[in-house]
Amino acid sequence: MIYSTIAKYERSTVLCRTHTVGTVEHLLHPLEHELVSTSAIRRRQSFALGRLTAKNALLALGQPVDAILRTPAGAPVWPEATRGSISHCDGLAVALVSTDAAITGVGIDVEVCRPLPPHVKAAMAARDFEYDELIGTPDLHRLPFTAREAAFKALPPAAQRRESVLDMDVSYQTLNEWSGEFRVRSGSLRSAKHVGRWERIGESHLMAWILVADS
Repeated sequence: MIYSTIAKYERSTVLCRTHTVGTVEHLLHPLEHELVSTSAIRRRQSFALGRLTAKNALLALGQPVDAILRTPAGAPVWPEATRGSISHCDGLAVALVSTDAAITGVGIDVEVCRPLPPHVKAAMAARDFEYDELIGTPDLHRLPFTAREAAFKALPPAAQRRESVLDMDVSYQTLNEWSGEFRVRSGSLRSAKHVGRWERIGESHLMAWILVADS
């Protein structure tokens, strides 16, 4: 069984979230299936769920596609004048897609709510602002990683080759028990206009996404 939710934002942007009980690999287009035909079953399932979620997001924007292939670097190939990002983790997939010409970067990440290794958390949280207010909430221990992963995906390929997630400083704002906003400071995003948001999905997952616009 497949459960999908669609959220439409300003600037022609859609966020789709899909949870499944059972397999969705059979829903892959043959060309998509070729991309993961030699992968393990779990990888094929996650890939298929991500593609299904991204197609639903594109459909909501009036851009239906049969297949979403990938570049030699492994990034999804989006329709012309479209930017998007996909993430999947333990039976849940999310996709953020925008057709707004002012949007130059899109990134999304979803993770299971489990603690980061102590040394990783310390390296990231030490560069973050307001994180000490969130650290007491176990479900948010992975937020430094999730926010950075989303921001890194929004960078252009050239910037991704120059920077790493550890080069980013993040500041957080809690909106309520379940969601908040964040801003990223890095070489490529320092002068760019961007909005980052995070939210808990039930008790099990944490999601972060970001839109980057022309300065």
